[in-house]
Amino acid sequence: MTQPESLLESQAATQSLLTEPGVIVGTVPYLSPEQVRGETVDARSDIFSFGAVLYEMVSGTRPFGCESAATTISAVLTLEPPPLARFAREVPAELERIVTKALRKDREQRYQSMKDLLLDLRSLKQELEFEAHSSRSSDRAESGARTVVMQLSKGGAEAASSADGKQAVLTKAAPRISGIKLLPAAMVTAVLLIAVVG
Repeated sequence: MTQPESLLESQAATQSLLTEPGVIVGTVPYLSPEQVRGETVDARSDIFSFGAVLYEMVSGTRPFGCESAATTISAVLTLEPPPLARFAREVPAELERIVTKALRKDREQRYQSMKDLLLDLRSLKQELEFEAHSSRSSDRAESGARTVVMQLSKGGAEAASSADGKQAVLTKAAPRISGIKLLPAAMVTAVLLIAVVG
């Protein structure tokens, strides 16, 4: 076979992998409703998928994770995910709003561009940084309490880093330790992700 023929076959194979209307391609728990219905997709479908990943980062669970692909598809089309506060009590209302908007079933009600979503996430990041700075200042002045960021883990011990950057290992009993304020790690991870991207 000559080189041009090989190139043509390679291009044809690539084109056959592209999504076409009526074809479902993707990981089921992260598919947008329009993907599940086999409709034409646009950037707002990616925004839905990003919202699902962000939801999972904060909650530790998939927004539409069910036992089978069929029930997951049904959930994507018909159910709203549980509020993030159910999984992490300290989730800011603004983060809940951002994730909920990204996961809207109707793409016209979702963020219309990643730029809009990024602007909201950057505003949230600035708000959280300001609150953390204010909290650290008042904690040092009042009681010397430490802020600890818990990292997600499935095991009994959880890695953590304190406000001064030192690493520690906490057990599930950590919330009962006096003088330590715990922040949801996934929330902090999501905001740090924004800092890297932005």
